[in-house]
Amino acid sequence: MAMSANEVMAQIMALPEREKAKLASMLVEETDWLEDVLDVAIIKTRMDEPERPAEMLMREQGLLG
Repeated sequence: MAMSANEVMAQIMALPEREKAKLASMLVEETDWLEDVLDVAIIKTRMDEPERPAEMLMREQGLLG
């Protein structure tokens, strides 16, 4: 089961100061790591959505005739 934003924030706030500083540094400096975290968050929030073929998405955006 996924954690709520409030649960995640509570866990972050409970970290020792040194670990909070390391996490903040990683979020700012290590963009690859941040991108991976964001990818996972997006995937988890969209897992229950129905699948749509790429062609349909492109057509909706006017990229295909």
